[in-house]
Amino acid sequence: MEQEKKFTFLAYHYINFIMGLYSRINRDIKISFDEMMIVYVVAHQWIHNMHQSGVKSYEEMSRAVKKDYDIYNYKGTKLTVLSISNTLSQPKETIRRRVQKLIDYKLLDKNDDGAIVLGENYNQIINTNAKKTTQELAKFFRIIKDTWDDDELAKIASGKIDF
Repeated sequence: MEQEKKFTFLAYHYINFIMGLYSRINRDIKISFDEMMIVYVVAHQWIHNMHQSGVKSYEEMSRAVKKDYDIYNYKGTKLTVLSISNTLSQPKETIRRRVQKLIDYKLLDKNDDGAIVLGENYNQIINTNAKKTTQELAKFFRIIKDTWDDDELAKIASGKIDF
């Protein structure tokens, strides 16, 4: 397949993945995609902190309990409305309102220092969506692998293939 056709073929499948993710978030978790992006920022920080003591398996992470959140949420970093606003390039006040909604849902929480952290319902709510998202992502990865060989992927990653 020609490079141009490979690109449009994969663009189609990428958009399918994103639309599926968007739909699952709205339908299954019942929050907006923008709200989910805030949860992703907080989860990203938590996972980063968790991995400081070694990479964890999905099972280890999904079994995390409140005490584990406390250990990894407070590891010398502090996510604030402003830092999330800057990360997502969205207005601070918009982020503040969305964070409050996510705190009300107990997906997020604030610690004693005012840092935004994962809430007690995070695993329960997110795990319902994680398996399907992982399956869909794996399908997309398989399509990428079936479309481009390793050399082509290395050239794309390094910017040596121009579309």
